[in-house]
Amino acid sequence: MTARTTWIARGVALVLIPSGIAASDEELFLKYRQQGIDQIKGNNMGAAEQSFRAALAYHPDNPECTEVLHLITESLRKSTVLAENLNAANESPKNHYVRIMAFAEFFKWTEHYNSENGVTETGPLFGLEINGDYTENQLTWFRYHANIFGGSVDYDGALEDGTSYKTTTKYRGMEAGFDADIVTLAQSDRGDVLNWFCGLGYRASERELGGELGYTEIWQTIYGTTGLWGRYGLSASGRSQLIGKLEVRLPIYNNQAISTSGPPDLTPGWAPSFYGSFGIDWSRLSVEAYCRALYFTKSDEEFVGVDPVGDDLFIYQPESWPALKSALYFSKAPCAARKLLQAA
Repeated sequence: MTARTTWIARGVALVLIPSGIAASDEELFLKYRQQGIDQIKGNNMGAAEQSFRAALAYHPDNPECTEVLHLITESLRKSTVLAENLNAANESPKNHYVRIMAFAEFFKWTEHYNSENGVTETGPLFGLEINGDYTENQLTWFRYHANIFGGSVDYDGALEDGTSYKTTTKYRGMEAGFDADIVTLAQSDRGDVLNWFCGLGYRASERELGGELGYTEIWQTIYGTTGLWGRYGLSASGRSQLIGKLEVRLPIYNNQAISTSGPPDLTPGWAPSFYGSFGIDWSRLSVEAYCRALYFTKSDEEFVGVDPVGDDLFIYQPESWPALKSALYFSKAPCAARKLLQAA
């Protein structure tokens, strides 16, 4: 802009005034023209426009001044459009949606010894969760969740001699995580969207095995996530929409601590695990169903001592498949359902 306006000012300076203009008109023409040139140099385009309009009032047929006025007017128009777009961007709605949910899930845990089921646990778990997402211009770009859960499930296993062993197992724990959208794969003007995301999660649980032979295990898991997240509006107002998520969970860290004295911590191996959810979100109520599967491969064997006949004793965590399937029902808390964030 600076180089072009300087060229315009120099070009105008070379304009010759026809001798047919009256002396007073010529003086006023030169005055307003020079005033406009100085204002262009000072980047005061609004005032320059007025000065060149005043100059053309005394010499309306001057082609150079007419061209300069056209350029100034076009520049001002583009600046106005740019300012309006910037203001619209700054005023774009940024919303923080918060949901509080209660959930119930069907839990199944299996341990495999030599490709056969050695232990099976089944039963319900219950919990509370808070989750939310940040949106801007109708596009969600960051989500988070944190929950606590617990319950008792049926334990069906066997002792080393093959005797059936049945009891109950209590679970208590928490899980938290977040993910952020990386690429928008598809979107519409009304807010429908399909995004690819990546994230991070943490899960800690206490597994208390009942009965005379019972003991407690503490599991901790850190995992990365990646997958697809989508939303499809069922109404023009956007108050009713379908939401869905499909992700792969990849291992980062896994630890199993045993409460009985002596045994070292175990590190069950990891294989990719999966999570999928689908639901309907209304203005005041949402329903969602999900399926989650976590896979742990056999841990390394850890030496714990020698038995009475002199044989070495080892412990290990067998291949385990804790698969969780559930239906979630939650309502948005009126005081926290929607919080408008002021534009930065």
